Amino acid sequence: MTSLFSTSRLSGDLADLRSRLNDQYSRLDREYRFYENRYQDIRRRLFDGPLKPGGVSLSNDSDRFCLRLDVEQFSADDIEVKTVDNYVIIHGKHGERADDIGTISREFTRKCMLPKDVQPESVKCSLTTDGYLVVEATKKNDRPPANERILPITILDMP
Repeated sequence: MTSLFSTSRLSGDLADLRSRLNDQYSRLDREYRFYENRYQDIRRRLFDGPLKPGGVSLSNDSDRFCLRLDVEQFSADDIEVKTVDNYVIIHGKHGERADDIGTISREFTRKCMLPKDVQPESVKCSLTTDGYLVVEATKKNDRPPANERILPITILDMP
């Protein structure tokens, strides 16, 4: 009778041990997946993003000037955009904030000379939902007015 009791108890202990090991394995697997996803996210941001290193993209075509900055870590209240003479100056600053490692505070200033054919008073800026500051301006229209003009034809109800 003692051997039956001890075999039954040993079997129960093994089942309990197996259950605890499975639970630990599941927790470790979830943690591994979590950190693997974070690693992939950081890697994508660093190397696969749409912007050049430094999070800045500039386009200057025939009718528009556009500057894009990655400011995901800042809110609209943390950022100031202004024009001074022929420059656009972007300043961002936020105080100490908690992150995964501890705390961090950030500050940056980006100064960009506007092309000669850009009207400083036409500069506009917006913040996208995915954290990009977009600074745009239209270019001066130095072309002389055309001598030719196509007139619309209005149809009247009279004979």
